[in-house]
Amino acid sequence: MGGATAGRVVIVGGGLAAWTAAAAFASSLKGMPWSAAVVELPDLVNIDPVQYTLPQSLDFFRHVGIDEAELIRRTAATYRLGSRLIDWHSAGEVCIRAYGKYGADIGFIPFHHYAVRMRSRGDAFDYADFSPGAVAARLGRMAGKKRLNRAGPTLDYGLQLNTDKLAELLRTNAMLNGVEEIRGQVDAVELDPVAGRLESILLADGRRVTGDLFIDASGGRAILGTALGVEFIDWSHWLPCDRTASISCTDHSVGLPLLDVSATDEGWLVRSSLQHRNVRQLLYPSACTNDERAADLLVQGLDTATADALVIGDSPSGHRRRFWAQNCVAIGSCAGHVEALEVSGLHLIQSAVLRLLRLLPSAHFAPRLADEYNRETTAEYEALRDYVLLHRLAASKRGNGPFSAVQEIALPDSLAGLLELFTSRGRFIAKEFDPLTRDTWVATLLAAGYWPAGYDPLLDVMNESQLVTHFDAMRVRIERSATAMPTHADALAGSGG
Repeated sequence: MGGATAGRVVIVGGGLAAWTAAAAFASSLKGMPWSAAVVELPDLVNIDPVQYTLPQSLDFFRHVGIDEAELIRRTAATYRLGSRLIDWHSAGEVCIRAYGKYGADIGFIPFHHYAVRMRSRGDAFDYADFSPGAVAARLGRMAGKKRLNRAGPTLDYGLQLNTDKLAELLRTNAMLNGVEEIRGQVDAVELDPVAGRLESILLADGRRVTGDLFIDASGGRAILGTALGVEFIDWSHWLPCDRTASISCTDHSVGLPLLDVSATDEGWLVRSSLQHRNVRQLLYPSACTNDERAADLLVQGLDTATADALVIGDSPSGHRRRFWAQNCVAIGSCAGHVEALEVSGLHLIQSAVLRLLRLLPSAHFAPRLADEYNRETTAEYEALRDYVLLHRLAASKRGNGPFSAVQEIALPDSLAGLLELFTSRGRFIAKEFDPLTRDTWVATLLAAGYWPAGYDPLLDVMNESQLVTHFDAMRVRIERSATAMPTHADALAGSGG
């Protein structure tokens, strides 16, 4: 960033995407000859009342100077140790998939090879029993930073946060650090007639906002990307859930530190718990399920007297062919969308902004920087696409609903190759810019029924009695440590939440 020339960043949009970008720019470019402004659009609709993060997402808030205790308190957040998959293969089936390590590697051999060998000898066990996070979540336990038992395992965790409260917290943070807020409706986007770059935004009241770098955070409208003629790559043949319906209601109980994801005949039902609120979302294909049916499913069993208004909107899976085009970078839903089964849009927003700051040019917007940004961002989207598609493959075993059609389509080469490599001998090679860890992928593959046909032959140096002793001791140690942790409610209280 050294030697950067003066510049002005104009962020067009509003809500979470715009203010995440604004907070990051204000923090990172403090003391440098850059300024930032958010053109806040009045008519953006938020269809995601809750954001659920990966563990690494919390680093972003530390980067912009927001303490975790403040974050939890101001956004009514709860902890998240992973996800609980419900009715995935068949009715009544429940599988907990947590963050962090599963088991303990011995030497260079990953732990899941030991599990494959145990299974090959006929042993029945739950792979989640070897995850401290999964066992703690099952028991409703949580060891936050202030209450962490140093003698026990370290838990990797994310958070579940109220979207509107998070956007307001980031807005306050950004404006305290010098970001200008401009409210108005965009009337026209003005381009350089020769170079094709963005020059300014003309507002409905006649004001003209000029900038050097523009960030499109205008949601599905993609105002700036549309003006630049950027193509959208459609993934609906792989991920057909193109609509999202959301509702939340009062609930003073503190649920398990998990995100619930259920496979239903209409689509994915995602349930999360905030402090004092319960949130439900249905991700469904409009070709199979209409909005009325989606609304009926969401309100079943809810106390509608305390519920917010139902919000429904488009959420097609895919992404812009170029995320960074000319002097404009798209973030949030105008950049792309992947069915939010493991991560919400917040992760992709944060990742996009931090990547842009890392590649921000010092003198001019060199095409090679944009090319590298687009390459890295595309790889991240494709990794998440493959991960969600793996869930759809598992759900297709139900034999009906919106998931069964996946059996008739060709998989992306990246996922087909991953499955072939893993199921043959348990090998998993991490992809560049994949936000999910090896342990998360492996736990999901095994839960989806993709058990390898063989294990690492180097394991044969350990005899069966040693292996059984090793497994039993590990299970007991994890269970004992998790039982000693505070409850989820107590961990929140200890964090200041």
